[in-house]
Amino acid sequence: MPFYSDSDLARKFFDSIDSTLPFSMEYDDKVQFKEYWTSALKKYYLNDLTASKDVLLRNLTHIVGDIVITCPMHTALQQHLAVAKRPQYLYRFEYEGTFKFSYLYAGHRVNNYGVAHGDELLYLFPARSSYFGPPEYKKNENDWKMVDMMVELWTSFATTGTPSASMFNGTKIWEPFSSRNNYLQIGNGGQLTLENKSGFLTARMQFCKELYANTTWV
Repeated sequence: MPFYSDSDLARKFFDSIDSTLPFSMEYDDKVQFKEYWTSALKKYYLNDLTASKDVLLRNLTHIVGDIVITCPMHTALQQHLAVAKRPQYLYRFEYEGTFKFSYLYAGHRVNNYGVAHGDELLYLFPARSSYFGPPEYKKNENDWKMVDMMVELWTSFATTGTPSASMFNGTKIWEPFSSRNNYLQIGNGGQLTLENKSGFLTARMQFCKELYANTTWV
């Protein structure tokens, strides 16, 4: 997050990206040819550093999310699909509420960075609000409704194995993950929505699949 407000820090990172990217993305000691990974990531996400600063920063966020979290998760989910005896469920949290982890990550700046990693936890567990927004901020009506919906989805899954949300009068069913790479999108900006979609980050997950296929792990 400091990259967004500190242009000098961002410049230094991108100027030395061949050495900083392997370390920051934690593949420096996991792949045999880290130069291949660095080159592939720069080309796919950063247009070989020829894009604008805003695009570079946005796509650097995608690199962090994909390489550290999303691609390994999606790969494991597909592997489990072939052998799992019980359904699996994939979601993407897209609700932008009053409180956000980005406020904490960005040093208490209120800039709109969109949905941040971990934001859904603010609707599942108690949290000190001053960590995630200015002291004067209060949850709005939709925030509280999202709390009810998220708690119901998670607890219904824990107790019955099938996540459900009564606020949609039973019209929204979270479909189990399948070969369609389907997932439930929870929220849309500030709107309370549940939408089953297919093709989870198709292009980016395909890139990771090809990257892994051409990798010798150590």
